[in-house]
Amino acid sequence: MKISSKCFVVSSYSPMGASRSSGCEKFTEMPQFIIPHQVLEILAVLCKMAVHNEVSKELIFKFMSKLKIITGENNPILRAMSVPVKKIDASLKKFAKDLKETMIRADGLGIASPQVGKNIRLFIVTLNYKTDHQAIVTMLNPEIISHGKKTEIKEEGCLSLPGQYGNVERFYEVTVAFQDLDGTRQVFELKGLNARVVQHENDHINGVLFVDRMKEMEERENLML
Repeated sequence: MKISSKCFVVSSYSPMGASRSSGCEKFTEMPQFIIPHQVLEILAVLCKMAVHNEVSKELIFKFMSKLKIITGENNPILRAMSVPVKKIDASLKKFAKDLKETMIRADGLGIASPQVGKNIRLFIVTLNYKTDHQAIVTMLNPEIISHGKKTEIKEEGCLSLPGQYGNVERFYEVTVAFQDLDGTRQVFELKGLNARVVQHENDHINGVLFVDRMKEMEERENLML
């Protein structure tokens, strides 16, 4: 994405360090990051409100907690095989929470850990999209243990390949086993879009992108000609 000229580069910002008398004048060192001017204006308002106890300081950091989505078809992180999650602790749960927030803010149906630079077998999916039973589910160490014979071709896109879309053939029904954030084993039988989202995200933790599936489908079609 091309950076707008109406952006500012900020290397230190910490409303937690602000005193009641000085507003937001105290700062602590943070890595350099880029904030659009509209976001800076909102943060300034939140900071002033926090100084006067009108809004929680935690809300300000929640506003800034979105993880960076990495992109590129040949990005080595996106092409690596992810390792199993061995320990479920507070740090992992915080990461899962931030990953969920990142997916929501990016208007995604799913997101996998490699997409934010972490090669672990964890992804998040939105099931029953736009229904009364819509749910966001975190899956640790997922495994597709069975699938039906029927396949379906639908268009897909990817947060890590912005602007790219194409038809992908997926199994219409799959059964996925995984651990939840409490370490409990779960088994879901999924169909349609639910099954597709899980297959798409499961590919991510195996270093596979949807464009690879497109190429496979094209090759099969060419062999049939």
